[in-house]
Amino acid sequence: MSHASTVAVLGAGALGAAMATRLGETGHEVRLWNRTEDRARAAADHAAGVTAVRAVRDAVSGASVVVTVLRDGDAVTQVMSDAIGRLDNDAVWVQASTVGPRYAGALAALARDHGVAYLDAPVS
Repeated sequence: MSHASTVAVLGAGALGAAMATRLGETGHEVRLWNRTEDRARAAADHAAGVTAVRAVRDAVSGASVVVTVLRDGDAVTQVMSDAIGRLDNDAVWVQASTVGPRYAGALAALARDHGVAYLDAPVS
């Protein structure tokens, strides 16, 4: 039985690209976004099931899971402050960037304020 879903991965650095690739290999539809579009496109070109998208709103709209894997707390805050209003009501935001306790609390509050399910799961 398959539980494939649409996953938006925001951040196409080494970790984000690897996560997107693995999710695509396991049958998920993955939309990969990066502030530098060429980086997302290069990663998607080498990964089954992964599509690079130009705009963050296109990545998160309709996704059941949104994974942030960005440089730092400032980057996550900036990207998600604009994107969070486009998440579906039942979407889950998995925050996998290493942001530290101060940002983790602020990002959790952002999610709570928008009624978004939030999981803080930093990867070092």
